Amino acid sequence: MLISKVKDSVENEYFYVWQVAELLYSQTEGNWEDVAQFLGYYDFETKLPLYKCDYCYRITEASDKKSIRKFIDLLNSFLPFDSEEKSKKVVISAKVAVSMDLWRKQDIYNFQPIMDLGIIEKPQTNIVQENSLDKLKAELQEKDAEIELLRQSQSTQQNNLLNQILDDQHPFYALDLARAIQLWKHAYIESAKEDSHTNKANLWIVKNTNYDVNKSSGSRLREITTPLKDWNPQRTK
Repeated sequence: MLISKVKDSVENEYFYVWQVAELLYSQTEGNWEDVAQFLGYYDFETKLPLYKCDYCYRITEASDKKSIRKFIDLLNSFLPFDSEEKSKKVVISAKVAVSMDLWRKQDIYNFQPIMDLGIIEKPQTNIVQENSLDKLKAELQEKDAEIELLRQSQSTQQNNLLNQILDDQHPFYALDLARAIQLWKHAYIESAKEDSHTNKANLWIVKNTNYDVNKSSGSRLREITTPLKDWNPQRTK
């Protein structure tokens, strides 16, 4: 059938109201009034969202639940002296009143009054899905913890690298590299003073080294630490 998947979806997700009524009837001694009283006492009319299914199996939530009230009233209208034929007509009328009415299975599973009767079993698939969700949450938390450890590890590695560069006892200590890092850190992290790079660099070089700012040693440090945005257009990148 062309819409077999649609029909299957409806059957998987919804109970027809009449289906539920028949399950309730199976727990009585052939008494539809018991069913009506149960539905009325536990207020099925207002407690459960109602859905309508048209002839094309399109589902919409119903804003008007009068059909449920009519259904309950019909099932509660039997009289002791009614003939069997009349009783059958009442049942048929009640069934017709809710022929296109549906309740979501999930709503039924969460409605304790009917689940306490034990006539409807909540599918194990829901339990599996809940367990899977819990498992997924646990896995995500574990991954988050691993990511945080990785970040901390990377931060430690970066700090270790910087410490090695600045360690003047390291066998491969590079003096100008260490000084360039210290100069840049002072000029752009520690100092809030607004000034040109040249002035910032020259002041630091004079104060912290024996380099002459007008010679190649001082010029080299100044050039190395110049931010890219301040490079001379003719400078090779």
